Amino acid sequence: MISQDLVTEIENLPLPEQLSLMETLARFIGRHTVKPTVPANSLERVRGLLKPAPGESMPTDAELTDDYVNYLMEKYA
Repeated sequence: MISQDLVTEIENLPLPEQLSLMETLARFIGRHTVKPTVPANSLERVRGLLKPAPGESMPTDAELTDDYVNYLMEKYA
């Protein structure tokens, strides 16, 4: 049976049977789709942002403060 024949047969079914078929197909397709894995917590999501690039050290608090002050001065100057 080709897809057009299936569509024709489904259109001839009563509405409750169409809905039942739709639910069955949704469950079937849902079981066969690959769901992406999501990290369990937000720390795992941002872990890469917290590490410095290879060969670089973490900036000191003074360096961070200076960078932020410079950013604000450029933004509002």
